[in-house]
Amino acid sequence: DAARWILEQTNARTSARSWPKVRSVAPAEPKPPEPSKPLALPPLEKGTVSDLAQLQELRGFRFFAGLQILSNRGQLGFATLKDGTERPRCWIITDDARRNAQARRLDGKPWQSLPGKPKAKTLPGSQAAWPIGASRISRSDTVLFTEGAPDLLAAATFASFDLPGSFEAVA
Repeated sequence: DAARWILEQTNARTSARSWPKVRSVAPAEPKPPEPSKPLALPPLEKGTVSDLAQLQELRGFRFFAGLQILSNRGQLGFATLKDGTERPRCWIITDDARRNAQARRLDGKPWQSLPGKPKAKTLPGSQAAWPIGASRISRSDTVLFTEGAPDLLAAATFASFDLPGSFEAVA
């Protein structure tokens, strides 16, 4: 069902000849539509060599080629955001649709100003159910599914090594 939903949302075509039979489920109570507010995305900067090297070290990667590709595509950006009294440098994951964005501190610390001090901050106005990267599916031959932003960085890093020159066709 999730794969079908993603394909429908992105108007992607599939060569699948059949879908598994859908089990009949009682319809859920319709929820009132959430008020639409724009994504509060700060101006994203492409990663400098210093930013990419710091993120590479933070995540424990041997190289940052995949990070550079994500930065060039606009899926990985950097910005200085407010966190209480601090203004840490952050890395932000998003995609062409700009429907969802998540920020993490580049120093690896949790968000000090948020309840529970989480590692990630979903930016205001994000549609958290929108899979980051889904906007690329309809024009891609290969789709990699990851659980979260750190896994996206890892997938891009290792795919850029395993798929040199063809990673641009991967969503």
